Amino acid sequence: MTSFKEQIQEDLNIFLNPEEFGDRAVYTPVTGTAVTCTILIDYDVLLQPDNYDAQVTTTETTITAQCEDVGIPQRGSTFQLVGGDTFTVANVIDNDETLITVIVK
Repeated sequence: MTSFKEQIQEDLNIFLNPEEFGDRAVYTPVTGTAVTCTILIDYDVLLQPDNYDAQVTTTETTITAQCEDVGIPQRGSTFQLVGGDTFTVANVIDNDETLITVIVK
């Protein structure tokens, strides 16, 4: 019988597959060595800025990657799509220790 964690990993392997939903990228941390990884890019994500109680939203681009590939990206780290655009990390918005999501510029 497949455990819950094993099932989640199987699902991640589908979503992060470049032939399905993922995009290949090179992650370059502020300090350290660049690594190739697979990411999910979401454009025009509606987010509420931190520390606001009002109905304020902004649209941002986010990247989600596996923590085991990129750790916890620091501001200024970059993701460069293989053969494409470069995105610079502005802020971490979610980290469940399996996947991490960052706002990029």
